[in-house]
Formats: sequence, C-alpha cells, structure tokens
Amino acid sequence: MDTLLGRDTKIPAQYSPHVLHKVSRSSSRKAFLENSEAARIIFEMNGFDLWRCYELIWVDKDHIPEACVLEFRYDAQSEFILESKSLKIYLSSLRRRTFEDKQELIETISYDIGSLLKTEIAIRVFEVDNCTQLTRCHGICLDEKKKKNKDYILSELPEKIFYRRCDYIMRSDTNVNVEEILYTNTFQSKCPITEQPDLATVTVHYTGVELDKEAFAIYLNSFADQINFHESCIEQIFVDISTKYTSALLVYGNYTRRGGIEINPYRANYLINDACVNRRARQ
Repeated sequence: MDTLLGRDTKIPAQYSPHVLHKVSRSSSRKAFLENSEAARIIFEMNGFDLWRCYELIWVDKDHIPEACVLEFRYDAQSEFILESKSLKIYLSSLRRRTFEDKQELIETISYDIGSLLKTEIAIRVFEVDNCTQLTRCHGICLDEKKKKNKDYILSELPEKIFYRRCDYIMRSDTNVNVEEILYTNTFQSKCPITEQPDLATVTVHYTGVELDKEAFAIYLNSFADQINFHESCIEQIFVDISTKYTSALLVYGNYTRRGGIEINPYRANYLINDACVNRRARQ
C-alpha cells in the first residue's frame, strides 16, 4: 500500500500538492465484495467521509498568515480515499505560497484533493473562533448498558473468540419495532499501518426490531483488535447490522484527532440530511 503512514517525512520547502496520496477503497472492501449480500448493501449504501483539519495556516497577498479550520467531505462511493498523513504534509506546504483571498484557497484545496481522488469535494473554511459547534450525544449510551448484565462481562469471554462478535448483534426478547439512537464513547480499532489505537464515538440510528443493547455493546467493543481504516470499520458495522435486520439505518463514527485531523465516516441506506452531521466533545 502506497502511503506515508509510519514513514519519516520532511515538511516541503514549497507548496507541494504532489505529496497527497490516495488509497483504493476496493482494497478495504474486498471481503464485502466476495459476499453477494454484503456487496449489494455496499453498492446501495449512501454516505460520505467528513474530514476536519485544525492545523491550516494560509498566507494572504500581503503575506499575513491566518489560522483556519478546514472541513471537507466526499462521497462514500468514491473510488479512492485520502491518506491522512499526506494531507497533513500538504496542508503545511500551503503556508509556502500566497493566496489572493480565502476563495482562492478553497478553490486550490478543492482542486488538489478532488483531482487526486477523482471525485467532487465539498469544502468549507472556518475562522478558528467560528468553527463547527460541538454537539451533545443524544440517544441511549451503551457504555452504561455494559455494566448492568453480568452475562455480557467482557472478561468472561475467551480472548481467542473476542474478535468482531457478529453473534452479539441480537434482537431483544420483545420483537418490537422501534426507532432508536444508540451510541458508545468507548469504540476503538487499530490503524492498519501503524497499529496505533483509533478512538471514536460511534452512533447507530435505526428503525427495526429492537436490538439487545447489552449484547450490541459487546459487539461494538469487539472491534478493539480490528485492524482497519476508520471508513472500513464503520462500513463493517453498517453491513453487519444490515444483513441481520432493520429498515432504516444510519451508522457514523466521530473519530478523535490524530495529527490535527479527524475523520468522520457516515453511512446509511437513505440520503443523509445535514442535520445528522455533528462534532463531538472529544473532537
């Protein structure tokens, strides 16, 4: 995999769009595509990857620097995803040139990333004091549910089987159709390049037969040793739930920053309204 993650790299001495790297989505979706039902779910899936970058400094025509927060998104069905470390290096290089105004900055970033990924980029640039406001989590916190039922204590599960426990996506005993928002602040997976932990608040908004919440909390926490990119983990959750049941489903992950960059994958079986987009306290 051609990526800068895990390598020693230097900050360019000039504006350098060529440092941007991309990763093929198909490589991380290979397992899905080998299963006809999972492939159908992925093909019909809607969503986007929302990035926020907190280390952007650009220089205007009078050589005055300004710190900003960059936010951009691209479609979940794009052929490629952006490699995060290369983005950090690219953003640092932007300080090595001047821009007529903020609009030229936006157009430059949109062109550089969009042409690399071969997809449309929706981009916004905020002043530091006017960044997207934090949003409180709404719904049922699964972190409390883990503590209430001794049948689901993590330490009682054999370690060798504690890996993406799909058997812990179970219906409740009621078989009642509900609309619920479930979330956990303890989600963790591992970077496939560095194997460093990636932490997130993961939210599941669904309509369907009620989930057994204690069991579902165990399923989400079984990703702690999963080695995969942010986007792939959220898609795995989306596919795992979809193959079991639900009529309407939205899954998204608000990942904590690494290197001043956060990635928020959103996946649904319907068009996602902007009202669903948020920024959590740890971001």
